[in-house]
Amino acid sequence: MLRRRRHALLLSTAITCLLLDSAPPAFASGAVPSNGDVSCEGGSCRLTASTGEQFSAAQDADRSPGRAEATAKPRPSESGPKEIPRPDWEPPRPCSANLSGPSVTSGLCFVKAPTRTGRQRQERPVPDAAEVGRMAVEQLELPSPVIHMSPSEDAYQMVRVPTWLWIGSEGWGAVEETASVPGVSVTAVARPVRVRWSLGDGSVVVCSGPGTPFSADFSPGDESPDCGYTYTRSSLAEPGGVFTVSAELEWDVVWEGAGESGRVPGLRTSWEVPVTVDEIQALVVDQPSR
Repeated sequence: MLRRRRHALLLSTAITCLLLDSAPPAFASGAVPSNGDVSCEGGSCRLTASTGEQFSAAQDADRSPGRAEATAKPRPSESGPKEIPRPDWEPPRPCSANLSGPSVTSGLCFVKAPTRTGRQRQERPVPDAAEVGRMAVEQLELPSPVIHMSPSEDAYQMVRVPTWLWIGSEGWGAVEETASVPGVSVTAVARPVRVRWSLGDGSVVVCSGPGTPFSADFSPGDESPDCGYTYTRSSLAEPGGVFTVSAELEWDVVWEGAGESGRVPGLRTSWEVPVTVDEIQALVVDQPSR
């Protein structure tokens, strides 16, 4: 009987402390012990049980007016942060009212990482063969043609004397490169097609092969069997006294892989050299009569 009276006194004291609120508070059912000390301050009441646990009655802004709830305070020995391993949870962040269903530890909220949808789980699409083929073509290291002439490009070319034209064998051959990504592998092969010679005097010669190197098997006055030119004027009137001779090598590229193939025509590499062309003047001398 005495215990019931004391319990009623505690509840009465808590209600008295909160008379200024919109409605009297109430401790949660079954949460308040039957004995302990009650203190009220600033419109809230706190009950300290003999076990050391504390209970408070305060207005809850998130609930309807007049609804109060007892909140258990941890014992001093149980306070302090606790490390709770949650590998599948997001990093802890300060708690806020708009979080739903968080796990709270020492003022920090741990929110479970959202479940990824089927669309989010989709990996990046595998590039198609054409895209990988372009990668292989971009990786090709095509050589520039090395210019050779006879008479030598370092010597004088002569007007009305045949000039032989050819490029080094190192510049005339297939070049291959392979590009791969997971699931797709494509090989690109580049082959030389023709050489376009610009002779510096406005003339152009197109040769379907690398040209024939001049050798001792030929006479100085012989013309090249497949790639040559004969100058008709001197370069001495040009800036620097030279013609700029260039050789442009055209490549045909084919790629193949993953059951597909394609062609990339028109790739070009080039080189140029300055060439001096001189002219031999014939001098006619009258022979004295005898």
